[in-house]
Amino acid sequence: MASGIHVDLPDPQQLERAFERDLAWLAGELGAEVVSAESVSPLRGLGHPRTAFCVDLSDGRRVKLRRMSEVGEAAELERLLAALAPIGFPQVIARRARCLVLEWIPGKLLSEERETTGWIDAAGALIGLTHRTRLEADALPSERPATAELDRCGSQLAALVAARQLTRPQADAVADAIIRSTPERPIHGIVHGDFAPENLVIDASGALHAIDNEVVRIGILDLDLARTWSRWPMADRTWASFLAAYAAASGRSCNDDQLVGWKLRTLVVSAWYRAAFRLRGADTAVAKLLDFAGPLA
Repeated sequence: MASGIHVDLPDPQQLERAFERDLAWLAGELGAEVVSAESVSPLRGLGHPRTAFCVDLSDGRRVKLRRMSEVGEAAELERLLAALAPIGFPQVIARRARCLVLEWIPGKLLSEERETTGWIDAAGALIGLTHRTRLEADALPSERPATAELDRCGSQLAALVAARQLTRPQADAVADAIIRSTPERPIHGIVHGDFAPENLVIDASGALHAIDNEVVRIGILDLDLARTWSRWPMADRTWASFLAAYAAASGRSCNDDQLVGWKLRTLVVSAWYRAAFRLRGADTAVAKLLDFAGPLA
C-alpha cells in the first residue's frame, strides 16, 4: 500500500463549476450552442486531472475542450502546437486563461489498427519530425543539463521508499544506474510526452496525427523515445524499425544503447505514478523496474 505518497487533486465540485463556465465561454466564442460534451480522457495525470471533452456544437462542428493546470502552461502548449502545425498536430482554436479549445481530428485510433511495418514507420517518422521541429532558427534542439529531470527522479524514488515500495539501497542503486547511464547535457527539443497508439489517429486520407497532446513541451528527446518504449511494447525487430524511421525523419542517429538510462527513468515514473494514485499494477511496475535495473546496478 503506497501510503507514503500524497498527491493533491482539485475539488471535483470546483472542477464541475469551472467546466460549466468553460462551456458557456466556448459557445459564445465559437458562436454556436453546445449540443453535447463527453469526457474522452478520464485518467488522472501527475498532480491534476487530465480530463478532456469532445464537444459537439449546433452548427455541426466538433472540438476538444481541455483545461490545463496553469495559465502559462496553456499559453506554452498553444505556442508549441503552432510550431507543429506543418506535421499535422491539431491546433488551438481559442484560449481563455487555462482553457483551450482544439481542433478535433476524426479517424481511427492506431491502437485499433493491425500493427504493420507501414504504421510503425509512419509513427517513428512522426515522432522524429516532432523532435526535429524548431521554434525559431537554430534555437532547437540544444544541449542542456539533465539536472531538473534527475532531481525529479530522486524525489520519486524517495517517495517509493517512503511508501515501502523500494528499500533505500534499492533506490540508491537505481539512482546510481540512471546517473551513470545518461549524459550530463542531453539533447532537448519539442517532445510529445505520451507517444503511444491510443494517442495516434489515422484520418480519412490515411495520414497519422498525434491527438492527445496536453503534455507536449520542451524536454529531453531521448527520454521521450524511452517513454514510447515503455508505453508501447514492441518486439525487438519492430522497435528497431521504429528507431530507423525515427532517425531518418529526425536527422539524428539513435542507438538503442543510448536509451538505457532513460528507459530506466521511465520505469521509475511508471512505478511512482501507480503508487501515487493507488492504481493496480504498482507492485508489477516496481518489479519491472528492479528487474531492468539489476544488470545496470
